[in-house]
Amino acid sequence: MAASATVFSRQANPVTVTLHLGAPGNMSSTALSCLVASNTSCTVAGSVAVLAGSFLDLSITGADGNSSGLWTALTCN
Repeated sequence: MAASATVFSRQANPVTVTLHLGAPGNMSSTALSCLVASNTSCTVAGSVAVLAGSFLDLSITGADGNSSGLWTALTCN
C-alpha cells in the first residue's frame, strides 16, 4: 500500500509529481499527486493498493529544463 508521497524541488517552475501504477505501456495516474513550488516541499497522503508485480513510476510535469534538483520519497505500508 502506497500511503504518501513527498517532493522537494529546486526547479524554477512549479512542478507536479504524480505516482503512476500498472504495467509498462498501461500506467494509470493515482491519487498521490502534488504540486510543488521552487525551494519548497509538498506531501500528499492517500491509500493506493500496489499489487505484487505492479510497476510504479513518477510522472513529473512542469520542469524548467535545467538540471536543478527534484527529490521524491514514497511511504509504503
